Amino acid sequence: MFYLHAVPGRLKIKGEEFKKRANLKEKLRSELNIFDGIKDIEYNPNTGSIIIWYDQKALSATTILEHLERVGFLNQKNLLSHEDYLIHTSLNFGRKIGKMLADSLAEPLLGGSSLVFLFKLI
Repeated sequence: MFYLHAVPGRLKIKGEEFKKRANLKEKLRSELNIFDGIKDIEYNPNTGSIIIWYDQKALSATTILEHLERVGFLNQKNLLSHEDYLIHTSLNFGRKIGKMLADSLAEPLLGGSSLVFLFKLI
């Protein structure tokens, strides 16, 4: 799954698939080298975030995304909009908090019984 945020002249794509990938920035640069109008590419291997700065008069975000899909760099069906990404992240965060709370209550409520182990598996 990829997160996408686009404003004129700037395209941000973020995904787990991009984390800590050697030479990703160079590979991306070589793929986008065919276009006039790419100004800069930023890559953060820790967050899996790529920012592509481009001249909006020479190029569009759609053209860049279609090309990246054609060369197998990403699948547009797996792109989340900014709003969808926020919803997805909030739901995941809520699940993690809920799991932490349930785990912290399991031991005091169920004592040292084997039910604690089963409860934590759920």
